Amino acid sequence: MFTVSGEFDSANPRQDGIEQITENSFVFHAFSETPIESFKFDTKITNNSPEPQKIKLEIIWPTEPFSELRDCFHWKHANAPDWVVVPASTAPGHSYINFEIAPGTGILSLHPHYGYDDCEKFIANLNHPALQKEIAGHSEKDRNIWLLKASALVNRKPEKKFLVSARNHANESSGSYCVEGMLQWLLGDDPLAKYALSRHEFYFIPMSNPDGVADGMARHTARERHTDLNKTMQWHVDNAPEALHDKTLEAYSRILDEIHATHFMNMHSYLFKFQDELFALSKADADRFFKFMPDQIEFNKIWKPKITDHANMPTGYCHKKYGTLPLLLEIPWFGRNAATMRLTGERLLKAFILMNTISTANWGDI
Repeated sequence: MFTVSGEFDSANPRQDGIEQITENSFVFHAFSETPIESFKFDTKITNNSPEPQKIKLEIIWPTEPFSELRDCFHWKHANAPDWVVVPASTAPGHSYINFEIAPGTGILSLHPHYGYDDCEKFIANLNHPALQKEIAGHSEKDRNIWLLKASALVNRKPEKKFLVSARNHANESSGSYCVEGMLQWLLGDDPLAKYALSRHEFYFIPMSNPDGVADGMARHTARERHTDLNKTMQWHVDNAPEALHDKTLEAYSRILDEIHATHFMNMHSYLFKFQDELFALSKADADRFFKFMPDQIEFNKIWKPKITDHANMPTGYCHKKYGTLPLLLEIPWFGRNAATMRLTGERLLKAFILMNTISTANWGDI
């Protein structure tokens, strides 16, 4: 009746972690590369019958902390336009799901699926006169680390350099959908986008951790090497020296040093349902941002600002070395699907640009 696959880009668990109990009942043994958290689940399910059928799933997690947050999954049938929520019940280290599946194949995920192959396809189809695409490095397993540059400057230096980075942590797929929305807006016909492109440079690292994404990781770049791309090189010297020669970490650090961004937004996510989080240097920075990006009540969200020096994070490294204005965002999925996450990305980039209009010397500056 059902076929379940763990052999595809970004799957967790792999096939050897899937047990079929009956024709419509399965047990999954998810894996995690960290001993304290496990927030990655991606599997393909095919209903081989001609009628809708109910399936029963048990997910056994390798860690117990935050078990209560693993009560909401996302399903997208191949014939459906977008993701829908599938509720789950939980016990420490376990999630239980019962739902009906139409004939055909779909993907069930804790965070909506967005694999390495999805990023490659998006970039391949992204073309615009103001866009430059560069493979700025390769991961440990020789996957592409892309750097996208958007600008319409002609014979003049940029007034600002905006950098947006996503997928430091492999499971946090909201960043990928946000970056898609940002680029679709920035390269579109909105007058603000055209004006910004005429004055500034925009850089995007759409998938900084391609190995972690493709291999089904949650936080790190590999199971055997604790490389956390949301930590600086110095943090790794002090805490995870085995990661210092990770090609992904080396490439990411080099890109940051080459750009010298004036503004840096690093995209993250988590499973808390009713708040977005903004890590800013000061309350003034947060307040300026919120003027243009208010609470998304329509998606069940209010902002929770966190004022921090961004110590030990790439955003903090760039601030200390280059005077970069840093923002780190946690944008969770609950209440959003792919379309509304892309819309959220568009709004985030607009706010990042417009927050600099407040208290400027000359009317019209951005």
